[in-house]
Amino acid sequence: MSSSSSTTRVPTSSTITSTRGSSTSGGSMATSSSSSSSSSSTTGSIDIQIGLNLTYAFQFLGSSGSVVVSSGYVGDTSLPYGIRNGLTYGWTIPSPPSSSSFQASSPLAPDARYNSGTYLGLARWQLSLLLPYSSYKYTVAVGHPTSQPSPQQLSLNNVQVITGTTTSATPWFSASGVIAAPTGTLTVSSSLNSTSICYINVW
Repeated sequence: MSSSSSTTRVPTSSTITSTRGSSTSGGSMATSSSSSSSSSSTTGSIDIQIGLNLTYAFQFLGSSGSVVVSSGYVGDTSLPYGIRNGLTYGWTIPSPPSSSSFQASSPLAPDARYNSGTYLGLARWQLSLLLPYSSYKYTVAVGHPTSQPSPQQLSLNNVQVITGTTTSATPWFSASGVIAAPTGTLTVSSSLNSTSICYINVW
């Protein structure tokens, strides 16, 4: 199945809205607007829709995990691929990024998800998808609130979905689309050390 993607430059202080589409088995539609509200834990909780739809939502915090995770998100703290929080996900090849991350409190960020991130380098982040769909919808964001210009390149399952250089006017890029996942695994990778992933939603 072919994959499709659209990339958006994210300006400062914009409003981000995510739409959860129906599953390939005909689940219902649901739309939600993201907010800056947060929980008191760095692990968070997975957002599960009862029925045929399952939404994965991860915010990348880095190894320190000092930033409070956004409400409805699981905080990824750069641990190796494995089972945690009822899911199987984490970092592989060559090793988890031990200190390549950032946490910020920039007022320029559209919401809290954009104030943390992990630099991919040569590492890869993987998620085991629980439902047997051949493709999934996604939204993913990369960038940094203050470190510009910064080249960004991101691939999902070896399909490039983001490429470009951020600026002070557009510190982040986001992409939404459909990605093929015939093996039931989503792999996030980059060819640039400067690529920093902030969050990803998959449904």
